[in-house]
Amino acid sequence: MNQYAAMSTTPTAPIICDLRSDTVTRPDAAMRKAMADADVGDDVFGDDPTVNRLEVTLAVRLGKEAGVFLRVRESLRAVRRDAGLAVHLDGARYFNATAALNCPEQALADMFDSVSICLSKGLSAPIGSVLLGPADLLARARRWRKMLGGGMRQAGVLAAAGLHALEHNVARLSDDHARATALADALRAHGDVQYATNMIFFTPPGGVTDALPQHMAAHGVQLTGSTGTTRLVLHKDVTDEGLTTAINAFRSFFGG
Repeated sequence: MNQYAAMSTTPTAPIICDLRSDTVTRPDAAMRKAMADADVGDDVFGDDPTVNRLEVTLAVRLGKEAGVFLRVRESLRAVRRDAGLAVHLDGARYFNATAALNCPEQALADMFDSVSICLSKGLSAPIGSVLLGPADLLARARRWRKMLGGGMRQAGVLAAAGLHALEHNVARLSDDHARATALADALRAHGDVQYATNMIFFTPPGGVTDALPQHMAAHGVQLTGSTGTTRLVLHKDVTDEGLTTAINAFRSFFGG
């Protein structure tokens, strides 16, 4: 059992707000339709037009020569250059950062030789990252991807989700940040709050105990059952109703 499964608390009321992570986001109907309608081919041979379009789209947006669509981010280690020769950015929440900094999408990427962009989490695609960088590096990455068992065939159904995410879910990330600010403001009366973009780290006096996630679960709000400090993550599937529910549940637990 992984650490997050072990820490999760089963809700005892219908789930209204899941604050465990932005990895819990689900493809909406429009994204599922884009996946179903995707034009596909064999990506290992470079024949999947939807994968190719995803790679080119992100490479152009971030000012890099090329891109490689990956199932997991752990294979990037195999294609890193020797220390001191290049700098890589793990852009797990890249567009959250550019939204918070209010800077052009390419501005951060220009500081690094290569960048990996995660398409799940706040962007809500079900799977996938794209490695961006110099064409020669990306050619080696494709070979390492295949050698490590990461080669994909008709991957356009997954790439289509990524394209939909880029087209529809980047601009709305500021909504998550606004809700994180509202939740952080509400929690300050009840403990130490540290937050940035869509994440909050909350430590009540005496630390988080089992009682807090259990109370929240009874009110339809899911938290990780960690001790000490809990991480709260706002994302596309947390609505204004869910935010209000979470704030009220925290207040009822702390008595105010």
